Amino acid sequence: MAEAGVLETMPRTMTKETELKKELEKLVKTILVEEDYRVEVTDEAMRILSVLKELKFKKSSKVVEVTMTKETELKKELEKLVKTILVEEDYRVEVTDEAMKILSVLKELKFKKSSKVVEVTMTKETELKKELEKLVKTILVEEDYRVEVTDEAMRILSVLKELKFKKSSTVVEVTMTKETELKKELEKLVKTILVEEDYRVEVTDEAMRILSVLKEMKFKKSLKVVEVTMTKETELKKELEKLVKTILVEEDYRVEVTDEAMRILSVLKELKFEKFSKVVDNTVIPEEFICPISKKIMNDPVVLATGQTYDRPFIQRLLNEGHRTCPQTQQVISHTFLTPNHLVQEMISKWCMERGIELPKPLVDDDVHTDADRVYLKSLLEKMSSSLSDQKEAAKELRRLTKRMRSFRSLFSDSTDAISQLLNPLSSGRANTHPDLLEDLITTIFNLSIHENNKQLFAENPHVIPLLVESVRSGTIETRRNAAAALFSLSALDSNKLIIGKSGALEPLIGLLEEGHPPAMKDAALAIFNLCRVLENRVRAVQEGAVRVILKKIMDCILVDELLATLAILTSQQEAVEEMGLLGAVPCLIDIIRESSSERNKENCAAILHTICLNDHTKWRAIMEEEKANATLSILAENGTSRAKRKANGILKILNGAASIIHTL
Repeated sequence: MAEAGVLETMPRTMTKETELKKELEKLVKTILVEEDYRVEVTDEAMRILSVLKELKFKKSSKVVEVTMTKETELKKELEKLVKTILVEEDYRVEVTDEAMKILSVLKELKFKKSSKVVEVTMTKETELKKELEKLVKTILVEEDYRVEVTDEAMRILSVLKELKFKKSSTVVEVTMTKETELKKELEKLVKTILVEEDYRVEVTDEAMRILSVLKEMKFKKSLKVVEVTMTKETELKKELEKLVKTILVEEDYRVEVTDEAMRILSVLKELKFEKFSKVVDNTVIPEEFICPISKKIMNDPVVLATGQTYDRPFIQRLLNEGHRTCPQTQQVISHTFLTPNHLVQEMISKWCMERGIELPKPLVDDDVHTDADRVYLKSLLEKMSSSLSDQKEAAKELRRLTKRMRSFRSLFSDSTDAISQLLNPLSSGRANTHPDLLEDLITTIFNLSIHENNKQLFAENPHVIPLLVESVRSGTIETRRNAAAALFSLSALDSNKLIIGKSGALEPLIGLLEEGHPPAMKDAALAIFNLCRVLENRVRAVQEGAVRVILKKIMDCILVDELLATLAILTSQQEAVEEMGLLGAVPCLIDIIRESSSERNKENCAAILHTICLNDHTKWRAIMEEEKANATLSILAENGTSRAKRKANGILKILNGAASIIHTL
């Protein structure tokens, strides 16, 4: 009955929806064709759109409700039938047939539900792509750079990315579920064969079939991983090619362009390393190719006086440290000359070539670490749980080593407990009452954050980012500066930018910038710039008063290069643009264009002015009067960089087109 009641309401809903669509069609025609933009017309259109959206949601909810009700009832009926069959041993044909019929219907319902989800997702994705195409055309062809246009494009890109992730997650989830079920089934069959000694053909055949399916699934998964990696690598290479062309050919040296190129290079390097690691990890390496010290395949095998072969960088480091015994035989060596082992080198090269494995890259001294290094790091970290004097001594030594030796920075990521051990003094409260200890700990975190392998490790630890944020607020100026520098370093990864932004880091960073300590200001400014490359953090920065602080520093000629780049990014926020206008940004920006020798600063100023002109017509008169007096923008349009020329010409076009409006103001 409940189902019938729901279905009865559907025709009424559809009738209402049809009427609303007709009404909306009339209103849109009124707006677009007759250009009737009265408030009551647009408001009514907005109201109808809202109602239609609500009806759409209700319809889908009702359909889901009906399906779920039907599915629940069928499951209850099936439960009764199964009980009849198994408990009461009622094997009548009509009972088993009914059970089979219900199972078939449930399977069909399950399929329909999954199909609907996929269908809705695909429809939504197609619509979003079309909308994005229109917006991109508006931006590129019509040169419409209004904040609401670019923001909408960014929003759609974000939604498409999320949909892509959900689709891939669903496929992986289904595959994993199927694999788990097959493994359980195989486990039962193996138990039947081995324990119950049931060797019937159908049992062994089924076990063989499942093994074959699992093997195929494993192969497909590995193929997909390789395919995804290769696709990603190809796309990144194309993107890098475009960026390099922009930098070299078009002479466009915007900070965000070069930063993006560096980010892509870093990702490509990581992908290359992952590919090599996967190939080597799945291959048994001959023991004679592995260095006894590094436990890795050798790049430059050499023979020690005792006749043992090692990788040159590792044995050379031991010799440089004064060791005079062979690590393997413990014999005292008669001399320190190292003889190249050409035979092993040739064997390694041939072995790698036959298997399509890239030869290991030569190591620089900083990448080399020994067992002695690992033991020493472990002893220092253990001291962090000891007495206060031990903690202070260990913290100072860790600060020194992580600054001087890259090997210690890379070693840190190998230990799962290293971060918690390093931060142990904080749990006892000692670091808070001993500023020198806190300073050493924060500086050590900064030194460690420089290494690529540590960035994600540190950002995902629940204690590190909150500690850095709090340390930017209070402590010695050196502690605050290094905490800001660590946040800047960690924000090199896009995923970390969001984590740091959500932690509330922008407010203390802006405060540190405003205070004006020369060494700390630059680290704070760089961290703010990096974080603001993510849309969500721009919103936060504007809310925390970044525009006022940044503009004041620029007017005082402090960190102009770094802060202009940040201000240019913040112009994507309408609130920021309005604030710039109120705080007198226009004359300041024009003065920089006229007087600065930096081409990058000129183009950033032109970009900011262009956005202000698009969003605030009250500034047109001042810009026009300045242009008549000094022709600042005309000169830039003639002699600036390619980007500066585009922006300057865009401003002049706006002013020329609006000249008649200006005269009437």
